[in-house]
Amino acid sequence: MVMGKEIKPFTTDGCSSFPDGNIEQQSLWVNCCIRHDLAYWKGGTYEEKLQADKSLESCVTEVGEPEIAAIMLAGVRVGGSPFFPTSYRWGYGWSYPRGYKSFLLLITICNLGVMVGLTREVTNRYQ
Repeated sequence: MVMGKEIKPFTTDGCSSFPDGNIEQQSLWVNCCIRHDLAYWKGGTYEEKLQADKSLESCVTEVGEPEIAAIMLAGVRVGGSPFFPTSYRWGYGWSYPRGYKSFLLLITICNLGVMVGLTREVTNRYQ
């Protein structure tokens, strides 16, 4: 299987399989979920996922729903694994499977490969 090297355009479904808010305010914490989706779309390391999940919990707590925040944290810690072939997994912007890979590291490796290729081309040209 060849893994995709390019990230797909960002998409979001709000809070995925969870309500976007409560009965009175049906979009109360949806912005928290969209920020969380942005982190999930890009993916990254295990530590980056943990930080994204804790940021979601903090955001939902800040809008006045600490109990909901705790439930959401439990859900994303278990259900957001990059090893599940779901549309809301960690790193969903990339082709499956991706696992935990740093986006920055990938850019660095790609840039290094380009530099090595250019260096070889210049070296070969002037030998």
